[in-house]
Amino acid sequence: MTSATHPDYDALLRTILANPGDDAPRLVLADWLQEHGQTERAEFIRVQCALAQSRVCLTPSAGVTSEAYPSGLPCRESRPRDKKDCLPWCRVCKRHDDLRRRERELLQLHLGSLQHGLPGDPYQHNSDLATVDFWLDKRGGIEYQATFRRGFVASVSLTLDAFMGGPCRRCDGGGQRVGADRPFEYGPDAREALRCPHCHGTGRTEGAARALFAACPIEEVRLTDAKPWECRFRNRTVWCWQEDHLEAFGGREDTPTSRIGVLPLELIRLFRPHPDFAETDAALSRVAQFEVRTCPTPEDADAVLSAACVAYGESLRG
Repeated sequence: MTSATHPDYDALLRTILANPGDDAPRLVLADWLQEHGQTERAEFIRVQCALAQSRVCLTPSAGVTSEAYPSGLPCRESRPRDKKDCLPWCRVCKRHDDLRRRERELLQLHLGSLQHGLPGDPYQHNSDLATVDFWLDKRGGIEYQATFRRGFVASVSLTLDAFMGGPCRRCDGGGQRVGADRPFEYGPDAREALRCPHCHGTGRTEGAARALFAACPIEEVRLTDAKPWECRFRNRTVWCWQEDHLEAFGGREDTPTSRIGVLPLELIRLFRPHPDFAETDAALSRVAQFEVRTCPTPEDADAVLSAACVAYGESLRG
């Protein structure tokens, strides 16, 4: 029995998912992993929890002043970096740097042991951040980027289809093998032989949202191919998301322009309406005859989309 299927592990993970802001359950899980031989993953959780609790030191370097810092230079961690800066680190900054270095080492050397139930296969680690790239379907070119915080994935970046599911890229949504995958000879079970193994003949692949949210307390989701569209309405510039009405009527053109501001109704209904834009949402929805959500800035639009994606993932977790 692996740790990911052990009932004690499942119970500890459920506690973490139910209390995402508390480090105590994460450290309890780290102790359990240590006892069951997963020392690298246990250390990774402890290191990232310690990093999250650390603070940037603002203690001035004793006896060293400059025009910009007449009362003394701040610690190296908080002032602008300079390659010629040879001043020593203070204890707080030195410990922070040691933890960050160990975090990078664990990600580089033991990435496979840190996957803990995440979908896909890790293939690349960002050396400066706790960010890892995963292949969901290498042949289909489907991937996502995950950022670890406090021992678990806290943020993911991926396309809408990779998150919620979409047409199978292996068979172009037809449900049958194409090209080199197509068998040369047909036996008695020809229909089964022609069925696309990736989507099992359905023409659509399941998104990664269910597996991601079952494995980690994710706090942020960024859809890399979803961009709000700018709209001028009643002498006011707003940034909009709209229901995918083309899909609702039986089809959608998968072109970059058709995806701007377009989202499935499942996500639109999970949006938290902006308090100052409820009337604008209702008016635009009446004019367009499908659901529209508006925000004052593109940053707000991205934030409400992320919150809706998190709500969607948590609903799949049950």
